[in-house]
Amino acid sequence: MISAVSVSEAEMKEIGLIFITFFVVTAHVTSNWSKVTPTHKIAPTGPHKLAFSEDIRIVGGNEASPNSLPYQVFLRLIYDTYTSFCGASLISRRYVLTAAHCLVDDLVSLEVILGAHNIRQRESTQQRIPTSTFKVHEQYNNQPAQNDLGVVYLPTPANLNQYVQLIALPSRADVSKSFVGSQAVASGWGYTSQSNPGISDVLRYINVSIIANNVCRDALGSQVTNKIICSGGAGRKGACSGDSGGPLVVSGKLVNTYQFDNIKLNTCECVYGLISLEVILGAHNIGHRESTQQRILTSTFKFHEGYSDETLVNDLGIVYLPTPANLNQYVQLITLPSRADASNSFVGSQAIISGWGYISQSATDISDVLRYVNVNVISNDVCKQTFNSFVRNSNICSGGVGKKGVCFGDSGGPLVASGKLVGVISFISNGGCDAGDPNVLSRVTSFLDWIAANSDAVIS
Repeated sequence: MISAVSVSEAEMKEIGLIFITFFVVTAHVTSNWSKVTPTHKIAPTGPHKLAFSEDIRIVGGNEASPNSLPYQVFLRLIYDTYTSFCGASLISRRYVLTAAHCLVDDLVSLEVILGAHNIRQRESTQQRIPTSTFKVHEQYNNQPAQNDLGVVYLPTPANLNQYVQLIALPSRADVSKSFVGSQAVASGWGYTSQSNPGISDVLRYINVSIIANNVCRDALGSQVTNKIICSGGAGRKGACSGDSGGPLVVSGKLVNTYQFDNIKLNTCECVYGLISLEVILGAHNIGHRESTQQRILTSTFKFHEGYSDETLVNDLGIVYLPTPANLNQYVQLITLPSRADASNSFVGSQAIISGWGYISQSATDISDVLRYVNVNVISNDVCKQTFNSFVRNSNICSGGVGKKGVCFGDSGGPLVASGKLVGVISFISNGGCDAGDPNVLSRVTSFLDWIAANSDAVIS
């Protein structure tokens, strides 16, 4: 999850440019999320917030030979209103080992799938075992994730054969080993890239190296404890959504299960605790270093004190620019609403939404170039017909005609009406980008006092 850097009042008052952004939600889900998807990530299965949305995926790896990793387990997680998934390892005929965060949030039951290669098919090699018996480590803590381990009981013992085998656990003599420098194998069915909108059909693996915890701590600080093991590959390779709980294997022994804390230092797109940002102003083609761009590095930011990752209430934050923006024909401030606008609902207003997000539900990457769409501001009552109590007075909603609106990757972007920033993109329905449902944003007029108190922005 994102951890905010502490910011002094003096620092926040020096902000030369308001930069309001959406904050990534944690990977935990409740059954109340049946109609809400934050717009930074695609849900892999059905209409719900993506469970374990900031977990692990195999990036830059290869398809495994069928059943060459016979200890690998796929867990289908069953909740009241949706399903999700995790990885696991078979450690005995009766138990699989996984991450604790895969077994929380009112999990009802699981389907444990052994001997699988193509997880979307019912292969003859597969053994599918339903269970509702599992246990999370008694000292598990998800903020930050510590003791992130759990076991799942198999009421029907696994049938060991050439397709299904146990993974060896380290011996007690291995307790003193750091495994630093060892070559390891990570595997799973998770996303194959940040932009891929679904899990891999087939089991994939990647070769990585175990790195020292002090290297990890350079990135994540004290949340890397002695109970954590870190790996790093070369280039954009490693575990980064969907492989949580899966195995990291060294010399045939299971040395780790993937958690939030497992950081792939060379996979920049997979960071489980926000450390710093590159703020890019004046861009059109985000894949190029255009002469109009200003790129400013910062590690100072703040999110609203009342923000909740359960409900996305108060979904607003600001980022401090240590180098002030150079205002010119390519970089300009957006006008904030006045206090007199606080009573204005803006319903019926024509507005513009813009961003580099996906251009459709089926897109596989963000847009290279900045895009915009004209939308109408609609009443919150109309919005509530889709989202119920998730829409509050501090939200503003937009609805286009047909398949027009925001998509994954547009989070934090602007909704502008009559030249004023009236909304900051927050979430969409789990119908997806193409469903034609309303878009929900944070209503800027509800946060004028907070913006004034935490920046040098002048509000009339």
